[in-house]
Amino acid sequence: MDDQDTVDKIADYVKEHQQKAGGHDWWHIYRVWQTAKILARKEKADIIVVQLAALLHDLADWKFHGEQEQVKEAGLVLKKFDIDDKTRNRVLDIIANVSFKGGKAKNKIKTIEGKVVQDSDRLDGLGAMGIARVFEYGGTKGMTMHDPTRKIRKNLNKEDYMKSASGEGTSVEHFSQKILLLKDRMNTKTAKRIAKKRHKFVEDYLKEFHKEWKLKDMK
Repeated sequence: MDDQDTVDKIADYVKEHQQKAGGHDWWHIYRVWQTAKILARKEKADIIVVQLAALLHDLADWKFHGEQEQVKEAGLVLKKFDIDDKTRNRVLDIIANVSFKGGKAKNKIKTIEGKVVQDSDRLDGLGAMGIARVFEYGGTKGMTMHDPTRKIRKNLNKEDYMKSASGEGTSVEHFSQKILLLKDRMNTKTAKRIAKKRHKFVEDYLKEFHKEWKLKDMK
């Protein structure tokens, strides 16, 4: 069995076992996987490590299952498919550090493979797709869509961000606490270019959202 054949079998496994909703379903994984392959080729990253990390990065997303489970579950799948120790360790290091965990949290991604996967995941949090995912996730967590009486805290530490992202905040707050910060946290040249366009789309959407919320479009 060659490396790509193994990757494709793992993709089939993830498709079958990935959670079904919350903005972290199989189609999110698929988009990140496809984006990661494009970036990997442009950045000359290890395409197998990139694909494995992209496919497994949200199999047990920390916001639903906890930080330890995210890495543990990925490790079990890699072992199941007999991925060698060196590759497995590289993939698990990416998965352990790929997620956004607050504006003040330090980015621990060091390898080009990790940067590619992280950029791919973050690009899917921007643009039209990112907007849709915010509200889908918020609905899954029972979040209020918007509460204008709440003061939005933007630059959160890891602990406060994790509380907010786990259901204590609102969907609209999530844009300020994460989505609008992603553009300036991209690692690769290609991702930075794409992020600018998608970021602008999100900004324009939020302007319209608040305009309609305040009924200013009716004047």
